[in-house]
Amino acid sequence: MLANAVNLNASYLCRIFKQDTGKSMFQYINELKVNYAVQLLKQKDVRVKEVAYKVGIDNPFYFNRLFKKMIGLSPSEFRKKNNA
Repeated sequence: MLANAVNLNASYLCRIFKQDTGKSMFQYINELKVNYAVQLLKQKDVRVKEVAYKVGIDNPFYFNRLFKKMIGLSPSEFRKKNNA
């Protein structure tokens, strides 16, 4: 959809994005999602499953794996550490 919006071939867009940022578009988007999740997890009234949905990840198990891979803690561990 993004490639169509900017009127470029998807492969070409991915290639120039990586050249300019050093990251794939998927890595960049996942970083944005996890950074937003970090902000949401600081709110005590939002469940981890809800955070996953709010950042655009429909599978809470995938969200947990992605979050732990990028932050080093599970979302629940992160919340406990930062809301103590």
